[in-house]
Amino acid sequence: MRRIFAASGNPIRVRVRASRSRQAGLLVLLTALALALPPARTARAQAITGSVAGTIRDASGGVLPGVTITLTGPSLQRASETTTTAEDGTYRLPLIPPGVYSVTAELSGFTMQRRDDVEVALHRQTTLDFTMSLAKVSESVVVSAVAPVVEVTRSDTSSRVSQHTIESLPLNGRNFTDLITLVPGARPDPTQAQGTNISIFGERGSALSFLV
Repeated sequence: MRRIFAASGNPIRVRVRASRSRQAGLLVLLTALALALPPARTARAQAITGSVAGTIRDASGGVLPGVTITLTGPSLQRASETTTTAEDGTYRLPLIPPGVYSVTAELSGFTMQRRDDVEVALHRQTTLDFTMSLAKVSESVVVSAVAPVVEVTRSDTSSRVSQHTIESLPLNGRNFTDLITLVPGARPDPTQAQGTNISIFGERGSALSFLV
């Protein structure tokens, strides 16, 4: 504690205590003013605005939480105002300047809902409810087929036996010429020698050729 001494040598304490009391009183006054300013600004903002509120439901009447509500309009003086519905499907957009707005409701899996010409009045709460329906699932089937190649410059007939067929069918003695009988028009010709005993469309085996 700081002390001030008089000429007689006795400390003067009254003046010091009074000065500190005045300082403490001034500090309390400034603190009270600082605390009083923000509510005053909020009160002024509330005095010149309105609000939009409502409930979002699905087609069956159940509430929808998590729906994004977006408000736009020239009177807003900013790009947009956004909020999300609560667990009970309700929402509220406070401190909206009076004017005419557009409000959209969006939720994944549902069709977006939009309301235009929503009027917000001074000191009024505009009630705006939405009923959202499930989005339609669009299906598309694309069928692509390769057209068979038709040889128009040759008159001969050819056929192909797939590898799967060769591995699946039992062959007597593993003679690949037995597979020729799978070709349309081919049949065994017992009058011909072994290895050429196949006739195709009546043609003798000696007139046939094989490609392995």
